[in-house]
Amino acid sequence: MTLLVIAGLAVWLGGVVLNCFLFLLSSLLIWEWFCLVRVFAKLVRLFLSTMLSLGVVIAGSMLAAELQAALIGCVLLAGQVFAFWKHGRFGLVVGLGPALIVATIMAAIYLRKLPEFGLEMICWVILVVSAMDIGGFFLGKTIGGPRLAPNISPNKTYSGLLGGMLVGGLASTGVAHLAGDAETLTFFALGAGLAFVSQAGDLLESSWKRYFNVKDSSSLLPGHGGFLDRFDGYLTALPIVALMTFILGRSPFLWP
Repeated sequence: MTLLVIAGLAVWLGGVVLNCFLFLLSSLLIWEWFCLVRVFAKLVRLFLSTMLSLGVVIAGSMLAAELQAALIGCVLLAGQVFAFWKHGRFGLVVGLGPALIVATIMAAIYLRKLPEFGLEMICWVILVVSAMDIGGFFLGKTIGGPRLAPNISPNKTYSGLLGGMLVGGLASTGVAHLAGDAETLTFFALGAGLAFVSQAGDLLESSWKRYFNVKDSSSLLPGHGGFLDRFDGYLTALPIVALMTFILGRSPFLWP
């Protein structure tokens, strides 16, 4: 909850405050990734994660919207190519870590800088992903039933997924109506879909940990694992929302 409040405050203030927050977050996420895959010495991990994060935030702040969106797509494509070359078939899952982190930070900057509904877009993503996490946890634990992906994350169930999508859809509808006149059914469907996408990010990060045989991405957050464990849903949600917004030419808040 504390992380959510800090992130929300940074998004609300935007500008330099948001860039500083994203720089710190990106540094931690990339550092955890290096630790997860056990590459480089400790000081090298710290240096590379810091320099890469600084470059991402500076580029995101200076580039035009079109170049930002193009860079997000290129980073994800390059990550896919490298991952497949480095790890074979499973590389499509394993090797996407750094590419997704970079794309996520770029997407957050891109969305917040939108001239219309930039703040609302970021808040929408945060609330829907949070609703997926909360709704999925409580409804999945209450209802139970068949497991969603027992070989990757044994505690997740289909009831949790559907419950999280339901709560995510309701949260999406609420944000849309607070932002202005919006189609209830459209935003419910968008929210449910985004919740599903964020769950995919959660499972993706779980598959990394399973592949590298670790329980948590780090111990930076006692009792909660690492920052990758807390922000995994955004690794898929933010890039997809940013690319969708760019391709369609306008924010979903401007749809009829």
